[in-house]
Amino acid sequence: MKKIMVKILGIVISVLLILQNYVVYATSSKSQLKNEQSDIDQQIKALQKEQEEIQANKSSAMKAVEELIYQISDVETEISDLETQIKGCLKNGIKVFISGMARGVDIWAAQIVLDLKNSENDIKLICASPYEGFEKSWNESWRKQYKEILEKSDYIKYVCPHYFRGCYQVRNEWMVKNSSKVIAVYNGEKGGTKNTIKFAQKNNIPIILIEG
Repeated sequence: MKKIMVKILGIVISVLLILQNYVVYATSSKSQLKNEQSDIDQQIKALQKEQEEIQANKSSAMKAVEELIYQISDVETEISDLETQIKGCLKNGIKVFISGMARGVDIWAAQIVLDLKNSENDIKLICASPYEGFEKSWNESWRKQYKEILEKSDYIKYVCPHYFRGCYQVRNEWMVKNSSKVIAVYNGEKGGTKNTIKFAQKNNIPIILIEG
């Protein structure tokens, strides 16, 4: 009987040990699953954040594209208005045009005059650059356009012998003094265009204003 009791006790202890090991294993597995779930949650959050950033970048890119389209549309409108006004001057007998040769409106106006010159040989273009080497700091595209216009122009005037702080205004005043009419693309901001308009008004030179 004693032997049987010892056997039973041994079996019970073995079962208890097995149960203990199972509990430990189950607890360990539960903890491991919890850690894995936490990792998964973090990965999901990271993916969600990445998706939000992609969406934000996409939105910013779309806004940039819309702004670029808007700017291109503005440029096309300005060029069209410039051409209309230059053609109007031609109809009124004005055949000589002066360009200040700055990037943007000045270059576009000069190109329009040269294009019209192909069909009307009596048109003349004077390039009034503030000083020689004015274009050296520009990018290649603008430098190329500048050089091509100079080569096709009828006369090149370097208004100042070299750069100095007021050379652009000197160039602008020279153009006004040698003109019977001024075409200005103006956006209302302070700067060279506004100063030129004031100088033309002071000297009673008629001004054609194009909204810029």
